[in-house]
Amino acid sequence: MSNNKDEMRLAFDEVVKLYGLTNQPKRLVKDGEFQKEFTANGTKYIVCAPEMIFNFDKQIAWKNLEIAFGCCQTVTEIAMRFKETWETMTRLMGATGKDHSKLMASLHRQGMNNLDSLKQNIDHYYPQALYMCTMFVIKEGEDLAAPWTYSAAKVKIEDWAKENISFFDFFCLALSVSKESRAIIEENSETT
Repeated sequence: MSNNKDEMRLAFDEVVKLYGLTNQPKRLVKDGEFQKEFTANGTKYIVCAPEMIFNFDKQIAWKNLEIAFGCCQTVTEIAMRFKETWETMTRLMGATGKDHSKLMASLHRQGMNNLDSLKQNIDHYYPQALYMCTMFVIKEGEDLAAPWTYSAAKVKIEDWAKENISFFDFFCLALSVSKESRAIIEENSETT
C-alpha cells in the first residue's frame, strides 16, 4: 500500500481510543503499510507478492476471483446475465408490435440492471477480497505447489475471523494487488 495516510481511518481510530471501545478488529495496516507477517488463531501468516507464488492453477483461480472482486459478481452470474441479454436480443430480432415493445423494455431494464449490479457498498466486496488474499497470504510452511481450493481458503479466513482481524484491511490489500479491480470499483463508486 502507499505511504498515504487514510485520514478518515485515523480519525475513526482516535475515536475508538477516546471512547475505550472494546473488541475492535485488529489492524494489519500500520503507518499506511500492510504487515508482511502476522499471527491469526495461532498460525503464522506471511504476505507474499502474488506473482512470486502463483502456479498455473492459481493463475486461473486468481483471474476468476479478480473478476468477482471487481464486478461484485461471480463469473457464472455474469455469464447468466449475458445469456439472458443475448436471448432477449435474439427474440427481439423477430418480434413486431407489442412483443417488440415489451422486449425492448426488457432489454433496456436488463442493461440498467447490469450497470447497477456493479455499484455496491464496500462491505459487499469483502468476501471476494478475503478469498483473493488467501492466494498470496500464506501459512508458514504452506505447500505452494498444492492447488488452491475454496475449502483451504475458508480455513484461513476462519483463522482471520477468530483473531478478529479487520476485513477492511484485507479489502485494501486486495485492491492494492488488483489494479483492474480497483479501476472498476472506483469507477462505479463515483456514480453511486
